[in-house]
Amino acid sequence: MASKGKTAVILNVYDLMEANAYMHGLGLGAFHSGVDVGGDEFSFAGGAGIFTCRPKQADGAVFRESIHMGYFDGSSVDARRAIEDLRQDFQGNQYNLLTKNCNTFSNEVCLRLLGIPIPSYVNRIAYLGSFLSCLLPRELTGQAPVEGDTPIACNHSSHRAPSYKSFGGSGISLNGSVPKTTPSPATDEDAATRREKRRLAAMKRFEQSQEGS
Repeated sequence: MASKGKTAVILNVYDLMEANAYMHGLGLGAFHSGVDVGGDEFSFAGGAGIFTCRPKQADGAVFRESIHMGYFDGSSVDARRAIEDLRQDFQGNQYNLLTKNCNTFSNEVCLRLLGIPIPSYVNRIAYLGSFLSCLLPRELTGQAPVEGDTPIACNHSSHRAPSYKSFGGSGISLNGSVPKTTPSPATDEDAATRREKRRLAAMKRFEQSQEGS
């Protein structure tokens, strides 16, 4: 339990491919991550920039594990202010799949709040891929496998309810198929379908680039 005046900082890690079940043991894999502070999970994606969702329920990914990173020496409101200060460095148009992604954001948040980095395995495949970035299509590096629908809107005066549009992602299989989900209203279904198509295309090209490296 946190002592008075301290806030828990939790790193939530998600699988983006079923192959992670085998690659994780080698210290590799394609992962998404977000940082849970005060009941909201903060992450970063192209378009949305810094956004929040319900902890452990990122859209388009399968939750793997929570890692307790430590305690921030201050309230959750103070922690939110520190995260908000990162907005200029993590705008939606600055997203890059290899060099400025959700994992580099999570790393920066943990450095800012605790002075420690996230586990290296979380972003290792992107780090290795960055050395081959010149071989990848430019449009690929700007696409996020997990997208945020609602940008962060910190309320410094009181704890707010999480702002999110949660679908509880089911991930993708090795052959690129997507498990069936319960149909939703047409407008939501159309938006979800477009997001899924973009995510599958990005991950397919990313996997192909890794196979050819």
